[in-house]
Amino acid sequence: MDTPGKPQHLLTQFVESEIVEGKASSKGIILRPQPTNDPNEPLNWPQWEKYLTYLVICWFTFLAFMNSSAFTVAVVPIIAQFKRTPTEASYLSKDPN
Repeated sequence: MDTPGKPQHLLTQFVESEIVEGKASSKGIILRPQPTNDPNEPLNWPQWEKYLTYLVICWFTFLAFMNSSAFTVAVVPIIAQFKRTPTEASYLSKDPN
């Protein structure tokens, strides 16, 4: 079943036996998409695991932004310490490749 121009992962069909019929949230809302019985599916994770995953993502996002701005504080001391121009000092924050 090869359809030109359509990604293969969009062509796969759900196996009806894996669908949990009529699974609802704690408030009675029918879940769409319906979660499968797979314990690795995020819809089946316990609440603490969802929050922990979200916290880890937020933490690494925070670290990425902090790391990118931390160097700007040190540019002036680097220029003075190593007697370099601002352009040469800024090379330290560039990709090493």
